[in-house]
Amino acid sequence: MRILVLRSPDAAPRTAARLAALGHTPVLLPLARARHDAAALEAGLAAPHAAIVLTSAEAAAVLRSRPDLVERHRDATLFAVGHATAAAAREAGFRSVTTPGSDGWTLAGFIDARRPAGLSADAPLLYLAGFPRSPPFERRLAELDVPHHTVECYRMEPIAHPPGELERRLSAPRPDAVLFHSRESVRRFFALPPLAGAPERIAGMRLFCISANVADAVPPDLATAVAIADAPDEESLLALLAAAPPVE
Repeated sequence: MRILVLRSPDAAPRTAARLAALGHTPVLLPLARARHDAAALEAGLAAPHAAIVLTSAEAAAVLRSRPDLVERHRDATLFAVGHATAAAAREAGFRSVTTPGSDGWTLAGFIDARRPAGLSADAPLLYLAGFPRSPPFERRLAELDVPHHTVECYRMEPIAHPPGELERRLSAPRPDAVLFHSRESVRRFFALPPLAGAPERIAGMRLFCISANVADAVPPDLATAVAIADAPDEESLLALLAAAPPVE
């Protein structure tokens, strides 16, 4: 199958390589790139905190770009949303990484049940996040009265594509499926000029979503084309390629 990959220029090659190994043809259409904010990261780590939280591998990439900071905090308790993010945190140098292997809502409950020593309003969780991001994690922490401080250490900035290039990626030849790794990728994809106001143009494509939260952002008229991964990780997402039936 021809599979449209919407990930950032840094992440897309890894996904493309996995697709090629499975016998598929990746079609790269990056919609945003990450701009790191090392100053925000440094300021956040300098403030008192009881533990560190990551909900994306990109936040781990920001940390990896500052090994001097990681060295000072490598023994800190670090909570990660899923196995891929946990692995990225370990690769960055952190020694005490734990994860529920699920989504942000579950992560919040996981942290609440394992509140780190010293957690308080004066020493909250340090949530190293990006912008934009999905709100359920922070909303759930607030509901559970878990003290936390969010530091935006990177921003996803849109990538502009000439209209002609967009048309070629979407129709020459037409992809069989699209991978959605985040709600923001869904939003950006359906806002592209060829699709804005006309999502029916991709009727017949499979829409593979990494979680139910991501799938909820797909236009309702395309709901029958959606397949949702069993777990919010890329391995489960790619497993859908073999398991999902074709669109009628």
